[in-house]
Amino acid sequence: MKLAAIGGGSTAIELALPMAKPAHGAPIRTLNSIDVPLGASPLPAALNVYYDNLVKLLQPSAKNKVALNNVVTPADIYSNTNFYDQYIFRTFVDRLVVTSPENYTLGNANVSSAYSYYWIILLERAIADIDISLDSPAQNQIDEMDRQIGDLRDKYSKVKLDLETRWNAFAQAAGIDAKTDKYYIFKKKKFADDGGYATQLSGIRHDIALRLTKQMQIRLKSVGDNEEDRILISTYQYASFDEYKELLPIIPDFEKNDGLSASDLTNLAVTGASGQFESGMDIRPVGDLRNFFGNTSGKNSIGIDQSSTYEHNHDSEWGVSASGGWSWFSASVSSDNESHIRESMSDVKKVTIGWANLASVAVRRGRWFNLDILGYKRIAKILKNDPRLKGQLSRTVSSLVLMRGLSIILEFNNASSLERWQKSTFSGSAGVSIFGIGFGGGGSSYDYDWSLQKDSSKKTVTITDDPNYARVAAFLSEPVISGVSAEDIAYDFVEPRYYNDSTIEKLKVRGGTK
Repeated sequence: MKLAAIGGGSTAIELALPMAKPAHGAPIRTLNSIDVPLGASPLPAALNVYYDNLVKLLQPSAKNKVALNNVVTPADIYSNTNFYDQYIFRTFVDRLVVTSPENYTLGNANVSSAYSYYWIILLERAIADIDISLDSPAQNQIDEMDRQIGDLRDKYSKVKLDLETRWNAFAQAAGIDAKTDKYYIFKKKKFADDGGYATQLSGIRHDIALRLTKQMQIRLKSVGDNEEDRILISTYQYASFDEYKELLPIIPDFEKNDGLSASDLTNLAVTGASGQFESGMDIRPVGDLRNFFGNTSGKNSIGIDQSSTYEHNHDSEWGVSASGGWSWFSASVSSDNESHIRESMSDVKKVTIGWANLASVAVRRGRWFNLDILGYKRIAKILKNDPRLKGQLSRTVSSLVLMRGLSIILEFNNASSLERWQKSTFSGSAGVSIFGIGFGGGGSSYDYDWSLQKDSSKKTVTITDDPNYARVAAFLSEPVISGVSAEDIAYDFVEPRYYNDSTIEKLKVRGGTK
């Protein structure tokens, strides 16, 4: 491996690739990885100019702040997949957004990055606090419901396993292949219906729901007229019970290829098609995301050069030092192109970011998200004892900022800088990224292409997305808890002693069929 110095302290890494020979017999050329931060670019203030323009375009309320992705990441939504689009939307906006910029890409999403995950932790602790204050008969009744729920969950798992085992054997004997048979899931559903599995599974889920409801009734009766506790119990129910969750497809095929309706999708999901549906919190866009593809923006570009000014300073408003680390250029190119591409990116006079449509899509959360509880006595005690949880819950995503039909125009001082700019120069697996906007190189399941055009007279290179290719540009982040510091967010939590571990362990099995 060879390291070579680049201006501004960045490095290029020369990767020694196997000398395999293509059909024409010539060896594959070595690729050099170039990664130049914004601070080493001709336009070091570009992030602040970009941020300032977004703030002015979006006009967030005084409470909201514009939080940036560290890349303008793909959002794989389509104009004909309403429910799949809602799944993508839910996955993006159910995030902990406590700083900017951050890696909010879809590939970086997991349970521990979801805002709702920590919200449920908060509610579980509140319910545990309520439970240990109940009298012995009430606690015994709740424990008995827990035992019955555990038995029902075991039964549910066994029915599911029996269904999968018998279906796999049947499908193999009949030559039904999930990869090649477009009707695979429908055939599996018919098999489950004919075998009575769908009825059994629905019945078990119903029985679990009855016992969970019984637990809630026991708690409500025990707390009497304590209004805060009654609302906490109800909010926990909305947050944890399956019947209040939204089941959405995590692949676009059902709607994109088969045109299935909501009821069709629900019926398919009953038999538990593995890896094709996901149950999650009731989080939806305000409005129909499909309209995003038909609408266009008013102002549709941001031009940035050395004379650009800004009123909103990203780092000052977020209390971070991020601008210098923002990416200016990243690509893997052959060694004979490296010097020219590096020099051309140092010769950029102006960069213009354009789009066909930019929209701020507001978030609507269901009854599980009751902000009033943050002022309740039990909640205040929990958050006081756990500053980190308080920090993680301190901000929510109020809107998702989407762009489509994105373009980048690079204007150079010298026409000679255009010489090596062509798609084939960046045909490696990583593609090319300019100002945190990647073209090519994966990161999306959307089947699309991008174009690169040169204009020698204007000394410009224009890179353009497919007009229907959507990306997440930013989030609007709203504070819901005040007085949170950076130290709170980084605080190392130690479990407080005001409730016992056995109560928390019991709570882990409550809340819905897993």
